[in-house]
Amino acid sequence: MDLNKLLNRRESCIGDKPSACIAGCPLHMDVKAFIEEIQKGDFKKAYKIMSKKVPFARIVGSICDEPCKGVCPRNKLGGGINIHELERTAVELGFSSPQRSIPKNGKKVAVIGAGISGIVAAFDLDRKGYQVTVYEKNDKIGGRLWNFQGEQLSKKTIEEELAIMNKDDITIKFNEFVDEKKLEDILNTYDAVYMGTGTWEKDLKVNPQTFQVEDSSLFAGGRVVNKNDS
Repeated sequence: MDLNKLLNRRESCIGDKPSACIAGCPLHMDVKAFIEEIQKGDFKKAYKIMSKKVPFARIVGSICDEPCKGVCPRNKLGGGINIHELERTAVELGFSSPQRSIPKNGKKVAVIGAGISGIVAAFDLDRKGYQVTVYEKNDKIGGRLWNFQGEQLSKKTIEEELAIMNKDDITIKFNEFVDEKKLEDILNTYDAVYMGTGTWEKDLKVNPQTFQVEDSSLFAGGRVVNKNDS
């Protein structure tokens, strides 16, 4: 490995605004600041940086497929930085309980589906001050997250992370199947509705930038928009 080339690439990476790793992260976590805190040995601060952008950080940090590594400038100079292992280390050594959400803003939002997409939306909306109600067709939340239970992710960790959804500020309605008629009633009750369920009865015309469905108060994401199993 050419040390001069590596140092030049490092300077280029640091000078980018934003850097390739931050731009490549779907959640735009500040990867550089995260790594800097780990270099200092401050895993609690590294975890804080991570959890600021990453909901359910202990779960996501354990199953993340690190898209940031794929765009790392070091890939051509010996291999990209293994962010996933750093995330797992920060989770293990720096975990701290999440901060309380800000005061409520008076707006009510409904989330349809308590799978991965739905609980992430509910979690983020709650942190931003919205009164959130989740409609879930099954008797527990998490959806496909439970498929990761095993060596990669323990049942205890999943349950502890999902427990944040049981806080008083978030209402979860279990065994509530939402069809078109039910959705219409929900839309008339809340200021906005997020469709996070994996399937829906008909195609939705979703704006790819705003995730808004046509000119309505309905927004959609996850598999119902991606049309795949991811």
